[in-house]
Amino acid sequence: MRVAVPGGELHVEERGEGFPLLLVQGLGYAVWAWRFQLEGLGERLHVFAFDNRGTGRSFKPPGPYSIEQLADEAAALLDALGIERAHVLGHSMGGYISQTLALRRPDLVRSLILSGTGPGAPTHEPIPGDTLRQWLAHANLPPEDYVRRTMHLSFARDWPEANAVLWEELIRARLEFPTPPEAWRAQFDACVRFVDAVELFSHVANLGDTRSLIIHSASTTHRQLTPAQQEAAGAGPDVVRLSIGIETPEDLIRDLEQALAKVAG
Repeated sequence: MRVAVPGGELHVEERGEGFPLLLVQGLGYAVWAWRFQLEGLGERLHVFAFDNRGTGRSFKPPGPYSIEQLADEAAALLDALGIERAHVLGHSMGGYISQTLALRRPDLVRSLILSGTGPGAPTHEPIPGDTLRQWLAHANLPPEDYVRRTMHLSFARDWPEANAVLWEELIRARLEFPTPPEAWRAQFDACVRFVDAVELFSHVANLGDTRSLIIHSASTTHRQLTPAQQEAAGAGPDVVRLSIGIETPEDLIRDLEQALAKVAG
């Protein structure tokens, strides 16, 4: 379905019944990247996954974009759907959006679940240098060329080769509604500004009754939280160290239940 937010419309997919869970994807990714988690999570929760501006079937205005803007659109989406409060799971750039959503609209966020992401300056762990170089070297290519040259960087090493049929299925899904180069760059630049200027952990740790659950992305090349970052987050017993990724959807479904049990507890 399509949901109107200020400035355009966002594409949203919905599964299941129960307490709401909002899934927020990362740079250049869209609902397709949740395809293996949606059904399983929908057996337990009322799950909503959406395409951020610039991706998938959502509106693609020219840049610049900002993380605050993307977070406000996520909030507008929840408001439009009549959702008063939700668990929010943000992966990579989606983690930036989710943290910002929790700070700007804490009334909407029951728990904040972060995966493969970071808090912004000064404790942010940078993207691996080779990954960043390859992203930028190919950023202006047509979507299929860009995807085939860079998508493996977000997966466990050797996973695409070991799962060749599934890998091609994922590429086809991503390219069905591709992210244009200019929209990818607008999202990327928003991430850079966020990382350079914002420090969120000290704030996220103090959001009233919103619980922050920090998930390690153990199976990918993305950032992981250092012990110092966990301490800066005021994480304490709320930290749940899990693996998460497209590669292991069953782990996400199982471990998210474990994480949310801490919220209910």
